[in-house]
Amino acid sequence: SSISGNTIRGMFVDNKGRLWLGVYNGTLDLYQPRTGTFKHFSPDPDVSDSSIWCIKGTKTSLWIGTIGKGLYLFNTVTRKFTHFLHNPKDPNTIASDHVNNIYISPHGKVWLATNTGLDSYDPTTQSFVHHLLGNSKKSHYTWDIASDPTGTMWIGTAHGLYFGKPERGFKSAFPANKALDSQEIRTLSFQNSKDLWIGTFGGGIWLLNIKTHMLSRFIHNPSVPSSLINNHVWEIYKDRQGTLWITTDLGISRLVQNALQISLFTNLRQNGKWTPIGQITGLYSNKNTLYVATSQGCVVAHIIKNQLKAKRINHQWIEALSLDRHHLASAWVGSATSNILEVSNSGRIIHSYHITNNNQNVGDIEAIYDDGKYLWLGTFYSGLIRFDPITGHTKSYKLPSNNNLWGRVNELHLYNNILLIGTSSGIALLNLSTNNATI
Repeated sequence: SSISGNTIRGMFVDNKGRLWLGVYNGTLDLYQPRTGTFKHFSPDPDVSDSSIWCIKGTKTSLWIGTIGKGLYLFNTVTRKFTHFLHNPKDPNTIASDHVNNIYISPHGKVWLATNTGLDSYDPTTQSFVHHLLGNSKKSHYTWDIASDPTGTMWIGTAHGLYFGKPERGFKSAFPANKALDSQEIRTLSFQNSKDLWIGTFGGGIWLLNIKTHMLSRFIHNPSVPSSLINNHVWEIYKDRQGTLWITTDLGISRLVQNALQISLFTNLRQNGKWTPIGQITGLYSNKNTLYVATSQGCVVAHIIKNQLKAKRINHQWIEALSLDRHHLASAWVGSATSNILEVSNSGRIIHSYHITNNNQNVGDIEAIYDDGKYLWLGTFYSGLIRFDPITGHTKSYKLPSNNNLWGRVNELHLYNNILLIGTSSGIALLNLSTNNATI
């Protein structure tokens, strides 16, 4: 009943609020929040080789693109699969069994970015149409598809950007711009009705005004800390606030109002001296205060006009940060020396606790969750510990496994009164109502 694999290539929330996961070299998984388990759906016994790569959905259907096994249509009501495979003898079949991305138009037509070109599928006629890009009849390795409000399609390929409407054909957007035309375009995202963000693999990101065709480019510059973190872009995602998040080979950049808002803080000024911040192991924000867990202690900071005003409150290796439900203007800080600190937003240490269990230090504290009464502590050596800050009492929980690696707990989250416990060997669930733990 656990998730079928650890590499998630696609996620979709349907109109009933259900979460579907496409697992690479796994199955189509449905998360069941009441039990914290997953239900698996596989179209054939060879699903372990299906290499699910992308998922897009409608009210009652999921379209699943794979690497090597073609396209699947899954009916979420009947729970049945329909399989589409390339047949070199039949021109009406899908162009390739390698599907990189899927776009569903407002009229229900399904567009496919494949490694041999652009395809569309009309559910009413149940046939595929292959679309040429530009004047060449050769195939194009296609990565992503987007559509603007006029119905114009924008196609990102391994050799530049194309646009057009199906009835008129597709042409190169910038044949004269060799810098962009030669780029491998991995992702496309409209910020609004006229601004198209273009993510490339090696050339950074471009902003295209589709009405004026004006181009702006953002690339990594080692001498500019606020530049794009890396030029190899995989995905551009727009959140509900309109902020764009850009995933790259070396991390994530955030873009707000067409300007990268990234600052790199490597040193801390305190008592008139500059000292290295250290290796950063965690971040937590609370009421405009930023708590930074580092290898050289906890830093409590305030960001004012893009400047970090901060102070270090201790010099222990810190790995865990959490909301303090007893004092909302403070946080819990866990160290590698079995210590828990309650720290205010001003940087004042309210309380300090040394955590032991059966008169033994619990070791590195790697995760903290405050349920309002107890602190739940994930440790490196001692598994899961429940700590009462009022009485100082602790209780340890042995997870039901013969694998001794379950002793290391890295993450803790609460979901419907179920404590989700992330360990070095998998996920355990603890029902806080019954104190029963399951894997």
